[in-house]
Amino acid sequence: MIEDLTGVIGRDNEIKDAIHHLHRHRNVCFVGAPGGGKTAVLKALFENWHALHPKSSSLYVWSCKPTKWLFSEVAFKLYRRDVLPAEFNTLPVEAFQKRLNRMHYRDISRLISAATTAHPEIIFFLDNLDSATPASQSLIYTLLEQGVTICAATTSKRGLTRLLWQFQLIDLQPLKDAHIRRFVDSWIENRHILVDDRKLFLEHVTYKSAGNPLACEQLLRYFEHEPRIKTPDIRKLYHEAGRKELDLTPIIFIFFGVSLALRFISRSISHKELYILTSLFTASFVVIRFFAFRGMLKERS
Repeated sequence: MIEDLTGVIGRDNEIKDAIHHLHRHRNVCFVGAPGGGKTAVLKALFENWHALHPKSSSLYVWSCKPTKWLFSEVAFKLYRRDVLPAEFNTLPVEAFQKRLNRMHYRDISRLISAATTAHPEIIFFLDNLDSATPASQSLIYTLLEQGVTICAATTSKRGLTRLLWQFQLIDLQPLKDAHIRRFVDSWIENRHILVDDRKLFLEHVTYKSAGNPLACEQLLRYFEHEPRIKTPDIRKLYHEAGRKELDLTPIIFIFFGVSLALRFISRSISHKELYILTSLFTASFVVIRFFAFRGMLKERS
C-alpha cells in the first residue's frame, strides 16, 4: 500500500542522488532501518530509470537468496532480453528453464558472466542484499569486476562490509513528520473514513510511526475496515518501531520512598528544614497521583 507512494513522498532527493550516480556508472546501495522504505525507493528508482531510458537494459531482482534461485532468476531475465549466448537464446522458454534447472549454479554464473561481459551496459537492481549468501556475493563481485552497474538495498551491514565498499551508500533517514501527515491525510480521504478527532489521529500516527513507512502502514491497516475511527481507539495506537516513551514511574516512586524515609529521619534528628522540604515533596506526590488516577479513570470510561 504505502510502497506506491513512499518512493515519491519524501524521497525525491535520494532518488535524484542515485540517478546522478547511475549516470556515471557508479554502484549505489540504499541502507536504512527495517521498514524504512528501501524496497519502495529501489522500485521507484527502477521505474524512473526505465522512464528516463526506455531502451536501456535493467533487471530487478527482489531477493538474493536462495543461491540457486538468484542465479536462475538473473539468467532467466537475461534470456528474456536476448543477451545470452546464441545456443541459449534460441531455445524455447520451457526448454531453457529445464536446462537451467539441471545446471549447477557455478555453470549459471559462467553463463551470466559471458552475457554481462558482452553487455556491460546492463544495470541490476538487487533488493534484500543482506540476505546474500557467500555464493551469491561471489556472483555480485563478478558482476562488479566486469563493470556492470548495480543498485541495491540492504538493512544490515553485518557480513557485507567489503562488498559495500564497492557502492555509493545512500542512507535513508526516517521520513519527516510532514510527509507522514500528508500520506495519512490522503489515506483518510481515499477511504472516506469518519474520524472523531482528525488532528489527534494525525498526531498519534505521526508520533507512533516515528517516520518509519512500514510502521505507518501497519498502524493504518488496523483501521482499514473500520467505518469510523473513535478517539479511545486512537489513544491505544502503538508500534514497536515507533518513538519510545520513557516511563518515569519507577523513578518517581523511588524519590517518594526516599522522601518518606528522610521525613521520618528529619523528625528523629529534629531537622526542621529537612522535615518541611520532605513534607512538601510527599504532599505534592499525593496530589499529582490523585489527579493522574482520576484522569486515567475518565479516559477508560
